[in-house]
Amino acid sequence: MSWLDIVAILVLASSVAIGSERRIIGLVIGLGAVALYRPLLLLADTSPILAGVGAVAAAGLLALIGRRLTPQGRSGVAAQHVVGGFGGLLLGLLAVLALSTSLPVGVTASGTLRYPPDVAQPFTSAVRESRVLEIGRDILFFPLLTQQGYFDASPQLQRQALGGLHEFLTLGVPWEER
Repeated sequence: MSWLDIVAILVLASSVAIGSERRIIGLVIGLGAVALYRPLLLLADTSPILAGVGAVAAAGLLALIGRRLTPQGRSGVAAQHVVGGFGGLLLGLLAVLALSTSLPVGVTASGTLRYPPDVAQPFTSAVRESRVLEIGRDILFFPLLTQQGYFDASPQLQRQALGGLHEFLTLGVPWEER
């Protein structure tokens, strides 16, 4: 575990806290972020600017929808905080997983793939020891690692989760896009 993992935990905890504070709006934004991630990722592949504009517009629209759905009055406030926290959890997990799979793929002189790639000296040990980036590597390279038998001893549920996350979080085959 490195300080990068602590930062990821803080991002997750902050997202849960903010979602809980925003109540129904937090739930709507968390669910909307998960629902819109893949379409925005596909759009970003062709037009990053349009995807950015779409993401900002979608966030505003989701906030307005959440505001409309928020009941007036004080009844059920505790339950609203819980569902808002769940929305924040979804948003935080999406942010951490998306960032952990988005670093560039490095290639050594011998042609071996490296993820995460070599980084500047102050970050080398943090990147090498990060469990979050290790999970990101497993998600990003899932098809390659499966072909090499890396997950043969892993439980079926873990293989299904990593495969599903690979399909959801990545486009194409990043290791061949050089």
